[in-house]
Amino acid sequence: MKKLSIEAIGGNGGNTERDVGVNEHGPGGGGGGGQIFYAMSSGTVNVNVKNGVAGKTQADILSPTASPVETTTYILTATDKITGCSSIGAINVLVHKKPEIPNVFTPNGDSVNDYWIINNLNTYTDCTVNVFNRYGKKIYSSVGYATPWDGRYKDGEVVSGTYYYIIDPKKGRKPISGSITILR
Repeated sequence: MKKLSIEAIGGNGGNTERDVGVNEHGPGGGGGGGQIFYAMSSGTVNVNVKNGVAGKTQADILSPTASPVETTTYILTATDKITGCSSIGAINVLVHKKPEIPNVFTPNGDSVNDYWIINNLNTYTDCTVNVFNRYGKKIYSSVGYATPWDGRYKDGEVVSGTYYYIIDPKKGRKPISGSITILR
Protein backbone atom coordinates (compact mmCIF):
# COMPACT_ATOMS: atom_id res chain seq x y z
CA MET A 1 0.00 0.00 0.00
CA LYS A 2 1.13 3.55 -0.72
CA LYS A 3 1.47 5.72 2.39
CA LEU A 4 0.76 9.44 2.36
CA SER A 5 1.82 11.42 5.42
CA ILE A 6 -0.05 14.44 6.66
CA GLU A 7 1.33 16.39 9.58
CA ALA A 8 -1.07 18.43 11.70
CA ILE A 9 0.01 22.05 12.05
CA GLY A 10 -2.78 23.15 14.41
CA GLY A 11 -2.38 20.93 17.46
CA ASN A 12 -3.32 21.84 21.03
CA GLY A 13 -6.95 22.56 20.17
CA GLY A 14 -6.18 24.06 16.78
CA ASN A 15 -7.93 23.22 13.54
CA THR A 16 -6.07 21.65 10.67
CA GLU A 17 -7.07 21.24 7.02
CA ARG A 18 -5.15 19.13 4.54
CA ASP A 19 -5.69 17.87 1.01
CA VAL A 20 -4.37 14.49 -0.04
CA GLY A 21 -4.80 12.58 -3.24
CA VAL A 22 -5.26 8.94 -4.12
CA ASN A 23 -5.82 7.29 -7.45
CA GLU A 24 -9.32 6.06 -8.23
CA HIS A 25 -8.15 2.42 -8.25
CA GLY A 26 -5.09 2.70 -6.03
CA PRO A 27 -1.52 3.64 -6.90
CA GLY A 28 -0.77 3.36 -10.60
CA GLY A 29 -4.44 2.81 -11.41
CA GLY A 30 -4.37 -0.86 -10.41
CA GLY A 31 -6.13 -2.54 -7.51
CA GLY A 32 -5.60 -1.77 -3.87
CA GLY A 33 -5.48 1.66 -2.34
CA GLY A 34 -3.45 3.97 -0.20
CA GLN A 35 -3.29 4.65 3.50
CA ILE A 36 -3.44 8.11 4.97
CA PHE A 37 -1.82 8.83 8.33
CA TYR A 38 -3.22 11.93 9.97
CA ALA A 39 -1.02 13.17 12.82
CA MET A 40 -2.89 14.85 15.66
CA SER A 41 -1.23 16.56 18.63
CA SER A 42 -1.94 13.58 20.89
CA GLY A 43 -1.56 10.66 18.51
CA THR A 44 -2.18 9.40 15.01
CA VAL A 45 -5.45 8.71 13.27
CA ASN A 46 -5.11 6.26 10.39
CA VAL A 47 -7.58 6.50 7.53
CA ASN A 48 -7.34 3.51 5.19
CA VAL A 49 -8.26 4.42 1.64
CA LYS A 50 -9.55 1.46 -0.38
CA ASN A 51 -12.09 0.84 -3.10
CA GLY A 52 -15.62 0.73 -1.72
CA VAL A 53 -18.04 2.91 0.19
CA ALA A 54 -16.98 5.88 2.30
CA GLY A 55 -18.43 8.06 4.98
CA LYS A 56 -19.15 5.75 7.93
CA THR A 57 -18.85 7.38 11.34
CA GLN A 58 -16.47 5.44 13.53
CA ALA A 59 -16.34 7.27 16.86
CA ASP A 60 -13.81 6.17 19.48
CA ILE A 61 -11.76 4.20 16.93
CA LEU A 62 -8.14 5.25 16.60
CA SER A 63 -7.99 3.91 13.03
CA PRO A 64 -11.24 4.77 11.24
CA THR A 65 -11.51 3.40 7.71
CA ALA A 66 -12.66 5.47 4.75
CA SER A 67 -13.16 4.22 1.21
CA PRO A 68 -13.99 7.16 -1.05
CA VAL A 69 -14.79 6.62 -4.70
CA GLU A 70 -15.35 10.36 -5.18
CA THR A 71 -13.46 13.27 -3.69
CA THR A 72 -14.57 13.54 -0.06
CA THR A 73 -13.76 15.72 2.94
CA TYR A 74 -13.48 13.98 6.30
CA ILE A 75 -13.57 15.80 9.63
CA LEU A 76 -11.53 14.15 12.38
CA THR A 77 -11.82 15.14 16.02
CA ALA A 78 -9.38 13.88 18.64
CA THR A 79 -10.40 14.54 22.26
CA ASP A 80 -8.28 13.97 25.33
CA LYS A 81 -10.62 12.17 27.77
CA ILE A 82 -8.74 13.53 30.81
CA THR A 83 -8.50 17.23 29.95
CA GLY A 84 -11.41 17.45 27.52
CA CYS A 85 -9.19 19.33 25.06
CA SER A 86 -9.77 18.49 21.44
CA SER A 87 -8.24 19.07 18.07
CA ILE A 88 -10.24 19.10 14.86
CA GLY A 89 -8.76 18.39 11.47
CA ALA A 90 -10.16 18.14 8.00
CA ILE A 91 -8.75 15.83 5.35
CA ASN A 92 -9.88 16.32 1.79
CA VAL A 93 -9.23 13.02 0.00
CA LEU A 94 -8.96 13.97 -3.66
CA VAL A 95 -9.65 10.92 -5.82
CA HIS A 96 -7.52 11.09 -8.97
CA LYS A 97 -9.67 9.46 -11.64
CA LYS A 98 -8.12 8.10 -14.80
CA PRO A 99 -7.87 10.83 -17.47
CA GLU A 100 -10.40 10.48 -20.31
CA ILE A 101 -8.56 11.51 -23.46
CA PRO A 102 -10.57 12.20 -26.63
CA ASN A 103 -8.94 11.21 -29.92
CA VAL A 104 -10.36 14.07 -32.01
CA PHE A 105 -11.33 17.72 -31.71
CA THR A 106 -12.40 20.37 -34.18
CA PRO A 107 -10.90 23.81 -33.49
CA ASN A 108 -12.81 25.59 -36.24
CA GLY A 109 -14.35 28.43 -34.24
CA ASP A 110 -17.92 27.08 -34.05
CA SER A 111 -17.71 26.77 -30.21
CA VAL A 112 -18.20 22.99 -30.41
CA ASN A 113 -15.14 20.83 -29.60
CA ASP A 114 -12.83 23.80 -30.22
CA TYR A 115 -10.48 22.68 -27.43
CA TRP A 116 -8.85 19.37 -26.51
CA ILE A 117 -10.74 18.80 -23.27
CA ILE A 118 -9.21 15.97 -21.21
CA ASN A 119 -11.66 14.99 -18.48
CA ASN A 120 -10.25 14.28 -15.01
CA LEU A 121 -6.82 15.75 -15.83
CA ASN A 122 -7.56 18.86 -13.74
CA THR A 123 -6.76 16.99 -10.49
CA TYR A 124 -3.23 16.23 -11.73
CA THR A 125 -1.91 19.74 -11.17
CA ASP A 126 1.72 18.88 -11.92
CA CYS A 127 1.06 16.69 -14.97
CA THR A 128 2.88 17.28 -18.23
CA VAL A 129 1.18 17.30 -21.63
CA ASN A 130 3.25 17.21 -24.83
CA VAL A 131 1.97 17.03 -28.41
CA PHE A 132 4.17 16.25 -31.41
CA ASN A 133 3.67 16.41 -35.16
CA ARG A 134 4.37 13.41 -37.40
CA TYR A 135 8.03 14.40 -37.64
CA GLY A 136 8.48 14.37 -33.86
CA LYS A 137 8.58 18.14 -33.42
CA LYS A 138 6.97 19.30 -30.19
CA ILE A 139 4.13 21.67 -31.07
CA TYR A 140 2.42 21.94 -27.67
CA SER A 141 3.66 21.59 -24.12
CA SER A 142 2.25 22.37 -20.70
CA VAL A 143 2.85 21.67 -17.04
CA GLY A 144 -0.61 21.26 -15.56
CA TYR A 145 -3.52 21.54 -17.95
CA ALA A 146 -5.44 24.57 -16.72
CA THR A 147 -5.88 25.88 -20.28
CA PRO A 148 -6.79 23.17 -22.81
CA TRP A 149 -4.98 23.11 -26.16
CA ASP A 150 -6.74 25.02 -28.93
CA GLY A 151 -4.93 23.41 -31.88
CA ARG A 152 -2.48 26.26 -32.31
CA TYR A 153 1.29 26.31 -32.59
CA LYS A 154 3.08 29.61 -32.03
CA ASP A 155 0.83 32.21 -33.71
CA GLY A 156 -0.97 29.97 -36.18
CA GLU A 157 -3.33 27.04 -36.46
CA VAL A 158 -1.92 23.57 -37.05
CA VAL A 159 -3.24 21.83 -40.16
CA SER A 160 -5.87 19.09 -40.01
CA GLY A 161 -4.23 15.78 -39.35
CA THR A 162 -3.03 13.34 -36.72
CA TYR A 163 -0.71 14.38 -33.92
CA TYR A 164 0.83 12.35 -31.12
CA TYR A 165 0.79 13.02 -27.39
CA ILE A 166 2.52 11.94 -24.23
CA ILE A 167 0.69 12.81 -21.02
CA ASP A 168 2.42 12.15 -17.71
CA PRO A 169 -0.24 12.56 -15.00
CA LYS A 170 2.29 11.75 -12.25
CA LYS A 171 0.60 11.02 -8.88
CA GLY A 172 1.53 7.34 -9.24
CA ARG A 173 0.10 6.88 -12.73
CA LYS A 174 2.13 5.82 -15.74
CA PRO A 175 2.54 8.13 -18.76
CA ILE A 176 -0.17 7.82 -21.41
CA SER A 177 0.56 8.10 -25.12
CA GLY A 178 -1.63 8.05 -28.18
CA SER A 179 -2.85 10.08 -31.11
CA ILE A 180 -5.13 13.07 -31.45
CA THR A 181 -6.75 14.03 -34.75
CA ILE A 182 -7.58 17.63 -35.57
CA LEU A 183 -10.37 18.30 -38.04
CA ARG A 184 -11.06 21.81 -39.27
